[in-house]
Amino acid sequence: MKYDCIIIGAGIGGLTCAAGLARKGIKVLLCEKFSHAGGTASVFHRNGYKFPTGPLSFSFPSYVGNTLKELGIKEKINFKRSHFQFKSKNIDVIISLPFKELTKELGQFFPEDESGISAFFEIMLDLSKAQMEILAESREFQKIQSQESLNTDFTKEERSRILKKYRTISAKELAEKLIKNDLLRVLLSSQSFEESNMSALLAARMWDMIAKTGIWYPDIGFDGINNLLVKTIIDAGGELRFSSPVSKIRMSNGLANGIILKSGEHIAADTIVSTVDHKLTFFNMIGEEFVPNDFAKWVKSLQDSGSIFCVYLGINTSNVNLKAFKADHIFYRDSMGEAQPWHENISSKYFFSDREYEICLWSGKDIHNAPHEKDALLLRANAPYNFFEKWRAPDGGRTKGYYEYKNRVSKYFIQAAENLLPGLSSAVEVMDASTPLTYQTWGGGSEGACAGWSWDRSDEMGTAFKSLIRTPVPNLYMAGYQAFSQLIIGGYATAMHSGNVVANIILDHH
Repeated sequence: MKYDCIIIGAGIGGLTCAAGLARKGIKVLLCEKFSHAGGTASVFHRNGYKFPTGPLSFSFPSYVGNTLKELGIKEKINFKRSHFQFKSKNIDVIISLPFKELTKELGQFFPEDESGISAFFEIMLDLSKAQMEILAESREFQKIQSQESLNTDFTKEERSRILKKYRTISAKELAEKLIKNDLLRVLLSSQSFEESNMSALLAARMWDMIAKTGIWYPDIGFDGINNLLVKTIIDAGGELRFSSPVSKIRMSNGLANGIILKSGEHIAADTIVSTVDHKLTFFNMIGEEFVPNDFAKWVKSLQDSGSIFCVYLGINTSNVNLKAFKADHIFYRDSMGEAQPWHENISSKYFFSDREYEICLWSGKDIHNAPHEKDALLLRANAPYNFFEKWRAPDGGRTKGYYEYKNRVSKYFIQAAENLLPGLSSAVEVMDASTPLTYQTWGGGSEGACAGWSWDRSDEMGTAFKSLIRTPVPNLYMAGYQAFSQLIIGGYATAMHSGNVVANIILDHH
């Protein structure tokens, strides 16, 4: 059987693309290597608790909701705003506030830096506006422009001047110019990411989403949205195959014309859409011999975003003090010392003392994420893929020592979090953890990336917004959260939008 289109990967980008095509009568097949839909935006269950495999919330909920409506989904979805708190020894503040209010709040803790705080956020606002105006002019983002009222405030000359001035400056460098206090510099420039060199451009978009437009959680959960899209695809005559990993994209006369499943089955199609990351798509599934040399060299040079170490906890609420939570998420830093690199001999909770980490009250977003009178928590810290890579077996499994290390470090992480949540260790009923290897396996990123391409100001993707949907391989398109160079509207909405864009391109040519 030959299909009009085969989509590889049932993440939100693949699901959106498949639903849009199937509803227009396109003969579409969606292949997913796992037994469930959603990609990184899915959930897993442990003893009555429900935990997220990836994102905890998303931005641009109106775009998400309107897209689902346009795909014929009539169920009403309510979105609850997620709030964020920064806490250290001398500060405890909600940071998901309007910029003027946030400037005032931070000024109470850092009065000597109040003018610098105001100047920093003014620059963040200007940079965010300038980037969104470029977005508004992009044909591929006109739909978002009409839904989000992306008004133009700058002339093209003003916009060009602003973006050129800050394109190669990191958020950290900008904060260092304006802010005296070291802790405040970290807060303004990192937002729980690695402190290093996040570009000022991407920091501006992050601050816009945290403080202005908001980050939201759907009342039906990520799995609820996935289920609605799966039903839409099937009802429209589309086909889904779960537990069907794709090993190769078939090539003939330089054209992509089908796939080969891991089982050995060949399936033909006029068009292929890959939601797998670029390196896996072009080097593993297609083969470098079919890719133009310059393009192959470029893909090899690209850097992914960082990854994380995450501990999932199901807790008996009566045994732990959760009063520290003023918001769904706490970004916490115990001290301003230099963080130790990840190493094999971590032996105490103090490993986490000098690094910023996040605690999420996951069941606070949705009471159904935990059994009655219980709570679900997540502890998250940045972690490098190259440290954990030593435990990746040739077959994709794990080598000796991995699980012992993961469990040991998880317990120290829990002990560290007791600085904020007294009694946490004794309250734990369920514990699991993920590492960069987990995100590589379940998320499909070649290095366990959790936020698309690199956010670093020194990398191409951190300084310029571009579409990566069209490829030099005829009949092949890319979708998913790496289909654009930056997650300019957040990871989830960007991935969903890529699915819309690819579907429209295919329909225009059909």
